[in-house]
Amino acid sequence: MKRPTPPRHLTEAFREEAFALFTHSGPDECTGYPLRLYNGGPACWLKQHDPLDRTCSGDLEAFHFIGRQRIRNILRHQLVTDVLTVGSIDSLDLDDLVELAEWDPRNGGPGCTGHHRRLDSHTTPDLTLSALVLPVSVRQFVLDWGFESEAERKFSEAGAAAWLQRREHAGSVA
Repeated sequence: MKRPTPPRHLTEAFREEAFALFTHSGPDECTGYPLRLYNGGPACWLKQHDPLDRTCSGDLEAFHFIGRQRIRNILRHQLVTDVLTVGSIDSLDLDDLVELAEWDPRNGGPGCTGHHRRLDSHTTPDLTLSALVLPVSVRQFVLDWGFESEAERKFSEAGAAAWLQRREHAGSVA
């Protein structure tokens, strides 16, 4: 079944609110890196986590740390399991609940088209993030929606190793 095209108001609100989480003065609350701003707004957050330091390409767009399809699949499975276990969920539209999770701005950030495609593994080599660099908002999203297993899978130890190696190298160069 083809995924429905989301309403424009959802995508625009997601972009606006996700970008707002990355537009403030001071360092990234998790990594301590200064946030990169462009004309007072956010710049590509993913670039600083690219171990090959590739240049940005394309437009700045909102990306999902955990992809919408994964959110949809995981939540539908969890909710169906809960309904079978508990009985029924009265007056709750499961599609609405899944849509809320898909467009929760805490799961988003600003990224250029090139780095976004690498994060989603649409372009090789792909971009792997470490759990060590996830913003606090993303960690809270994971806990609130019960995506701990998916976060462990997606934000792997390999990503952590690449991030630590790059950070150590940057410290030895400075």
